Amino acid sequence: MGREIAYFYGLKTDGILRTQEEANAYNTQYNIVGESTAKPGDVRFVDANGDGIINDKDRVYLGSATPKFSYGFNATLGYKNFDLRLFFQGVQGVEVVNALDYFTRSSMGTWNSVPDRLNRWTPENTNTNEPRMTAKDANANYRFSDRFVQSGDYLRLRNVTLGYTLPKVVTDRWKMSTVRAYVSVDNLLTVTGYKGLDPEIGEYGYNRSYNPLAVGVDVGTYPQPQTWRAGLTLNF
Repeated sequence: MGREIAYFYGLKTDGILRTQEEANAYNTQYNIVGESTAKPGDVRFVDANGDGIINDKDRVYLGSATPKFSYGFNATLGYKNFDLRLFFQGVQGVEVVNALDYFTRSSMGTWNSVPDRLNRWTPENTNTNEPRMTAKDANANYRFSDRFVQSGDYLRLRNVTLGYTLPKVVTDRWKMSTVRAYVSVDNLLTVTGYKGLDPEIGEYGYNRSYNPLAVGVDVGTYPQPQTWRAGLTLNF
């Protein structure tokens, strides 16, 4: 109650069970037996409601695609006949579901994997936060959790334009008022900690129809293009 629409809801995690001793203690604490028994290299899920059982009742608020605030600012600088115009834009306090990461980090090897999975847990490589590979995934490491929710904060140099205006003595000779040449670039720089292709994620529509519950879900959204332009402005 009291949350924004379409927030992210899932399990919290606390790293990886790195040893058999840790796995045994985890299984005993949460009474996990049989085929569901956790093994070294499995994800350690958090018992958020403290009832001694790890299940869907432990799902909690994991963030939202609605930012705390958005901002932008412009700057215009000049030196002699040169002018430089900058436009920055960004958002703060926003989360993104990296769904592409969700698929490419499968513990079962169902799809192609990202290079980070080469650092998965093995008996020889226990100091890692990447779960083991397992065909059965008895611990359900693949459950939706905070492992797939990332900060979507960013600061983007939305546009930068560098121009040069010819001296008046030249334009007067050509019987012109002003002549200005410029080079402009869109999306030249993005500062972000997001690991996906682009933190600026919009709506992901099921069956190509708008769905407000799918905002902020990154399924491999094509990143904002970097566009270069050059131009000449003539005033007579």
